[in-house]
Amino acid sequence: STSHERTSTTYEPKVQYTYMVNGTTYQGHRIGFGVTVSGPREEAEQALKSYPVGAACTVYYGPKNPAVSVLERKVVNKGWTLFFTILLLGIGAGALIYTVHLLGYI
Repeated sequence: STSHERTSTTYEPKVQYTYMVNGTTYQGHRIGFGVTVSGPREEAEQALKSYPVGAACTVYYGPKNPAVSVLERKVVNKGWTLFFTILLLGIGAGALIYTVHLLGYI
């Protein structure tokens, strides 16, 4: 028996930035909220183009917890977000139909 294993390399964009809030210096590493994105090298390089080394950038941080920060306020991994949104909507719709059926409306 011969085993054919496929291997692939994925790349994850890595950033590190320093910012100051009310005189306190913080370090961050997140581009955005959500699941970490990894994929082909081109995608990682494209994600990093907006953040050249040494360049100034806008940092968004939590007003109650400034140590939590991101460079982009959007969710990074749209695929997973869409999947879970559809899943939750499906569960909600199923629960509604089940409840209506139990009450005898259908």
